[in-house]
Amino acid sequence: MRLVCLLVTIVLVDQSSIVLASESPLAPSSNENDTLIEVDYKVEGKESKSQEYSDYSPQLENIFKNSAITIGLENGTEVINKSIDSIMDSVFYNILNYDQIFPLTDSIRFQTGFRRKVYPAQNGSYIVVDRFYLGPGYTRQIAKYRNIPLTIGADGSAEILQIYLRSDGLRLSEQEDLSPTRVFVNNMFGLIPILAAILPPSFNQNQLYDPITEILTPLSFPFDFDSFYQMPIGSIRSYAISGGINIAADIAGIIPSSTKNYLTRIGNFAAVAPYSVFKQGEHRINVFRRNKDLAWVGVRSTARIGQQFSSSIGAEYSIFRGLFSANIRSPPWVYAGVPIVALPVEFSIERANADLYDQVYEYDLRNSAARKAYLAAVKGDFVLSKNLSRNSPPKSPSGVQFHFERQQKRREKSDQGGPNIGVYREIVKKDHAKAEIEITDINGKFYVLEASQETSIRNWDILVGDQEYRIQNTVEMQVKPVWDHSGHKVRYLFEKGVPPYMLSININLLDKYTNAEEYRSYIYDLRYLTGLDLNAIPTFSLRDEHLVEARRQKLFFSAPDSSSPLLHIPPTPLGKFNAQVKLFFSFSSLEKVLRRKEAEVWSAFGQAYGFSKLEAEELTHQSSFAVWLREFISTITYPLKLLNLQASSIDVVHEITKAVQAINHLRIVSTPEDKLVGFLQLIDTSNPRQLIHALLLLAGNENVYREVKFSTTENKQGPAKERAEFSRLNSVSIAAGPRPPQPSRYARTREKIAQFYLDKPQNALKPPRIESIKVMAKSVPFTMHELEDSTSLGHDSKHFEVYVSIQLPREEVVNGLKIYLRLEQGGRLKLGKLELGEKVLNIRLLEQSDLADGKVQFGFYLTGPLSPLRGFFFDQMTEGNQEYLMAIAASRDGETWGGEKTVEFRFENNKLYPILPPESSP
Repeated sequence: MRLVCLLVTIVLVDQSSIVLASESPLAPSSNENDTLIEVDYKVEGKESKSQEYSDYSPQLENIFKNSAITIGLENGTEVINKSIDSIMDSVFYNILNYDQIFPLTDSIRFQTGFRRKVYPAQNGSYIVVDRFYLGPGYTRQIAKYRNIPLTIGADGSAEILQIYLRSDGLRLSEQEDLSPTRVFVNNMFGLIPILAAILPPSFNQNQLYDPITEILTPLSFPFDFDSFYQMPIGSIRSYAISGGINIAADIAGIIPSSTKNYLTRIGNFAAVAPYSVFKQGEHRINVFRRNKDLAWVGVRSTARIGQQFSSSIGAEYSIFRGLFSANIRSPPWVYAGVPIVALPVEFSIERANADLYDQVYEYDLRNSAARKAYLAAVKGDFVLSKNLSRNSPPKSPSGVQFHFERQQKRREKSDQGGPNIGVYREIVKKDHAKAEIEITDINGKFYVLEASQETSIRNWDILVGDQEYRIQNTVEMQVKPVWDHSGHKVRYLFEKGVPPYMLSININLLDKYTNAEEYRSYIYDLRYLTGLDLNAIPTFSLRDEHLVEARRQKLFFSAPDSSSPLLHIPPTPLGKFNAQVKLFFSFSSLEKVLRRKEAEVWSAFGQAYGFSKLEAEELTHQSSFAVWLREFISTITYPLKLLNLQASSIDVVHEITKAVQAINHLRIVSTPEDKLVGFLQLIDTSNPRQLIHALLLLAGNENVYREVKFSTTENKQGPAKERAEFSRLNSVSIAAGPRPPQPSRYARTREKIAQFYLDKPQNALKPPRIESIKVMAKSVPFTMHELEDSTSLGHDSKHFEVYVSIQLPREEVVNGLKIYLRLEQGGRLKLGKLELGEKVLNIRLLEQSDLADGKVQFGFYLTGPLSPLRGFFFDQMTEGNQEYLMAIAASRDGETWGGEKTVEFRFENNKLYPILPPESSP
């Protein structure tokens, strides 16, 4: 059974930018978010008056005269829009993924495929991951006992990834240097512009653009310098060979035939429950183009051996099967469709021992010796790199720099479960591990013991899209080994001069489609997790206040009949919301936790689970009937946890008992190995939120460094005021508590490894900063053709078009500037969009004027005969009164683009108006 799974897990945590601030006021946002966007509702010197607003009849009111139908459609606009966005993301893009399995015999198969995934980046661009894989597979039943089949399987694959940034401006500007034929092919033979014009706003042209680059992925690895210099700066190439062998027994064979027949009748469901032992290995090489001539090459080797038990009851369905076919072979090829998996019951438990090895070198390719070492390294030979980096004379550097070498021995425990019913999916995954790590960097060799747990809760449904909550707890101890006379490690001692242990917590909360109601719950949760008051964070009304007032007025004056409008207003849409939380428990703060009395520990954990202080104190009486009853219920309901059917209130006694035992253990032990066991037990929890809150109560907020960083992308269809406030929250960082120490040697190693994370591609240069965008109505001279069609107007009459001016600092445009411009039809209901035109403009084609204080201003007509977007289709679609949505981005070189700035307005009868709800129009 094939499962459609994510290739990459994105962790949007920027390790390199920590902004220290008090809990208030609000820390300033980044420069790129300081752009002033203004729509000037004036006509060349005349102030607009309220009576100048014309009667406004939106398209919905023109189509549906019944106000109840109109308001009902508008109430469902946001739900409809989010549903379409989610369907586009989960179904439509999968159509172009190619996976092919070639059965060679009953037991042997060969599979290959191409896949592309596109993720939004924090800088406004998109991260494109193109993947190619191929390899054989082998599965054969070797025995059968009491209807339980015993099978042996083996597989191997070669995989190549190319990860790079893409933006709308880059997509257009690069076409200037391509032949018309390549542009035609890159746009899927003209299909992409058509889809962009008719599909919803969520359609991302970068998802389908340039299929040739995806097809050429197998040839993209930079084994020579020409290939390396063709890589975009900041991009990554990754190559891996992997394989494994397993022996599995499917114990679902003991299920009675009557039960199997019943599952088949209700949904063609099948039940599988394999228990397997496995051995896996992977060798991966990554190349990161850090700047023009600097390359980082990293290698990772992984060997895992362990056991796994999984169980699922469900089926796979193919939608769009047969949508395409081609008579290119016999029998004819038929499109297999998009797999939709329905798994009402699904869980897996895995235990494994793993050996991991990482190594990173840096090469300056302007140096001939470094070039030779690079060519050997990308093919897996690092001997020359090692010699040059460690034996190079100081006065003649080799251009090769050694960063680190890391070896890990890990014991891993992974639990995953959740229903997957096609239109709804919930996955709860808990990874628990302890590791012995040996690291060699430029300062020598050192050792680290690490205990970690990562809990990931991911919810997806076809109506509200994707939501992900990830909590990672890591305990780090820097130690030194003690060897016996034969050279074998006997034990560890704490390293002198450094804190014996510390706890770091990273939390990532991501919701692609957030409304005001969900936003409130997220802020409440962040306060609970950090102890920060977050009073300076903007708040939003649950409903659009103007719309609520207008609906009430309309309802008050409407006749009491069946067509009376509904008062229900959906929650205010805000957009994409991402919060990254960091907490750092130092050695001294952890010692405060360990010195607490047992009754205080019970009380703190009880409060974390929502009990009052009095109720929390009652939990300390472990012999009471209430405590015994909770523990009994927790025991008998344990099987439900495998299906993610659990409640923290039921588990409270079990979880607190386990935490108290871990803290008691940590109090009495002294060796690093014993401390590691205690911390491993402490962070091993099914309720990580409550654990964090309890630790904060025990340590004291003032003793723990806490930071929250926000990343937001506004909803283009939301109310203007809320959109502006939500956008201002982007890149805001709030922190409190003692300043964290300088990054340890191990932390610096992790940061270098993070350069190869798939979410790390960044622009090589900082994009230009647009200070302000102003939209106004400006007169244009009549052409002879327009005079012939405008005989009713006097010769002194003026004709107005939409004019846009952009202001930047003069230093931003010294070496040139390009502007990406896109114009769409605006409006509230976005079942589909109509893209009127997009183009990359060169500043030399725009009106330019120098301002005071080192500012430069550029301007152009957006509509009318002088518009750079002018064409037959554009002219036809902009002749009448329209609502518009304009997007603008800037670049110096056509490769590095800033985030898009959007603004909506209405142009009607030579005047600009804001886009108002029907009930709000004057």
